[in-house]
Amino acid sequence: MRNVRIWIRPKLVAGTVIVATAIVGGVAGAAIPDSGVLHACYNRTNGGVRLVEPPSASNDECRESEAATSWNQAGTQGPQGPEGPEGPEGATGPQGVPGREGLQGPAGPQGPPGPSSGPTLFAHVTRSGQMTAGNATAIYHNHEGQYAIEFPAHITNCVPVVSPGFGGPIVNDGGNLDVFITTGTGGATWVNVTIVRSDGEGGTILTDNPFNVIVAC
Repeated sequence: MRNVRIWIRPKLVAGTVIVATAIVGGVAGAAIPDSGVLHACYNRTNGGVRLVEPPSASNDECRESEAATSWNQAGTQGPQGPEGPEGPEGATGPQGVPGREGLQGPAGPQGPPGPSSGPTLFAHVTRSGQMTAGNATAIYHNHEGQYAIEFPAHITNCVPVVSPGFGGPIVNDGGNLDVFITTGTGGATWVNVTIVRSDGEGGTILTDNPFNVIVAC
């Protein structure tokens, strides 16, 4: 056992004891460490104090005439210091592993049906009433400037459009061409086309001319 003997008279004031303890702490801090705690034996008769090793099973600690005592070398905790400056931004970490593919979501509801479109009906007609292209089923040309084109569907609620001049030159003879279109009623399947031109005297006369007819349903 390593001992440091300090004699303190019992009648000394507390301030003297504190000074002596501070000196002892300086000696014992290197000789008898115990995580900053000092262990001593105080003599009840003469007030003597001696530092001892920390109590354990291998030493007898204090004598019968002594009382064990201990105190901490550390002082009271000081106030918290000011907050330090913010450190620099750290380096970007490595990219993480891609996550697993999510489950397929449920099928959405069926959308509403789109607008229905009818058949495309058309005919390219020469001035003599012959069809060069199209899906008309028959063409009638029994009088000059008048044509009847029959299609394989009802066209009562459809819109026919005729443009003169397809399939050959426009026959004008100095007058302007006009095209008149009529359709049958009650489930009709034909379009009537009438082509006229000015006679130069304020009137009109029928005239043959090639044309193109398209029926939009």
